[in-house]
Amino acid sequence: MPPSRIDNCELSHVLVSEGCALEGAVVSESVIGVRGTVGLGTRVMRTLMMGADYYDGPDLCAPDGKRHRIPLGIGQGSEIEGAILDKNVRIGKNVLIPTTRSL
Repeated sequence: MPPSRIDNCELSHVLVSEGCALEGAVVSESVIGVRGTVGLGTRVMRTLMMGADYYDGPDLCAPDGKRHRIPLGIGQGSEIEGAILDKNVRIGKNVLIPTTRSL
């Protein structure tokens, strides 16, 4: 497993597993699982991201040959708060998953 690549990110109280790729993200109080990918300009708060079983192949192909339109991980410009993200999650660009709190 390759080491994680973390470029130009702001991390606070974060556990990042091996093989991850984070670029220009703000991540706090979260766990990023094996092979997790977090896109440019993304904010992740109080979230558990399980990671991925594999890396996407060329043309976003899974090992079984199935093609996907959205890459593995969290897309650019997304904001995720208080979520549990299952393995092999595919979240597109500019997606908002806020925590809803009722008083």
